Amino acid sequence: MVRDSGGQDNLSTGITRQDIMEALKDWKFWTILPANIAASVPGQAFSIFLPIIVRDLGYTSYRANLFSVPIYVIGAIGLWSFAYSSDRFKERSWHIITALVIVIIGLTLVNEIKSSAGRYAALCILQIGSYTAPPLTVGEL
Repeated sequence: MVRDSGGQDNLSTGITRQDIMEALKDWKFWTILPANIAASVPGQAFSIFLPIIVRDLGYTSYRANLFSVPIYVIGAIGLWSFAYSSDRFKERSWHIITALVIVIIGLTLVNEIKSSAGRYAALCILQIGSYTAPPLTVGEL
């Protein structure tokens, strides 16, 4: 790995013990670590269990997998939109907070809406937020 040290020693390679110690002593690392875990674990669990959730909307097993695809596509489009906006405005914190608010809205709608079509739309909203927060949190570092 090539370290960027402001042009002073661009020939140095690898991660040293000092690099690891500096990272472990950085307060930002310990602040962002719990936030990243809290933001990424639910999103990963949601992605893993999405076909089961869609199946509970009344679809058969293979249709549940097929109906999961648009939700993933919508999540990817949402992530791209948030990342583009975040880079354009050079701001991450409000984008992360907005994504987490979208997760809360999506979860609320999934729990409160009784129709299958409404729950499916709420899953799409939920996926946008759950896909967006973890990459932006890592980008904050």
